[in-house]
Amino acid sequence: MTPYDIYYFWDSVDGKETPPYIDLCLKTWARNAKDGRVVRVCSENIGELTNDVLTKETLALFTPAQRSDAAIPIVMKNRKGFFWDADTVLLPSFDSSEYLGQSLPTMYAAMANNRLSPLLAFFANPGGDQRFLESWGRIILEKIAREKKSPYRRARRLFRSLKGKTVHVRFDYLGAEVLDNLALDPKEATNIRTIDVEESGFCPGASQLDYSPQSYLHHWFGGDVSCVDPSYADGIVALQNSWIPEKIKNLSPDQIVCQNNRFGELFRIAEQSVPRVGCGCGLGCLQLFI
Repeated sequence: MTPYDIYYFWDSVDGKETPPYIDLCLKTWARNAKDGRVVRVCSENIGELTNDVLTKETLALFTPAQRSDAAIPIVMKNRKGFFWDADTVLLPSFDSSEYLGQSLPTMYAAMANNRLSPLLAFFANPGGDQRFLESWGRIILEKIAREKKSPYRRARRLFRSLKGKTVHVRFDYLGAEVLDNLALDPKEATNIRTIDVEESGFCPGASQLDYSPQSYLHHWFGGDVSCVDPSYADGIVALQNSWIPEKIKNLSPDQIVCQNNRFGELFRIAEQSVPRVGCGCGLGCLQLFI
């Protein structure tokens, strides 16, 4: 297999690095993406990775999540590999050739309100047809330019900064607002390959009408591991950083792996080992219920 790169965006917030469960996610990449080289994208190196098309100063206008949204099409243009969220878990069944052997870029997508909605949590570029990336990147840069030139936004940012506060645009300004419209354009939609999030196991429960933080918590932390599928179909699973409870984020990697719920089981599968509660690790294996 030809080597490829896996990009992810992570800016440290208030001097804090990645929490332990994110470190566990990254560990699964090293284990199960055998030919992949992991590259962290952040405000400090975005200029180098995009030939200054995006800069640290430009990204400062947006939230960390929006910075990642902006970086994907600009960083990935003419690059073969992946760009996915840091809270993504790779399992032994992951096969990069399923994505990099295609003629079109690949994204996972869900049906919402009877329309296809690609997810920014995952993007695969086989390095061939770049038309979708070019359209995506062009719209991102146009929206960034409008944001920088807006007298109203510039004045508001100035006044807010004097109060020690920040101003940001709508959460989907550089994300779903762009992708959903591209997916609805018949011409653009033929330039991207999409995979259903539910059937693939990429985002369990995402297609259900009651999908919410509550249903997410019940699925991953409810204590029932009987329905865990060791393969998760495509071997790649997306978590939801903003929905992970703080008490889970504060656990050590060993404590996370030892939990008697789907969350702990997922990482045990990724490590190709499945110790359960009372496994004798000496850590006092946890059974947490949300």
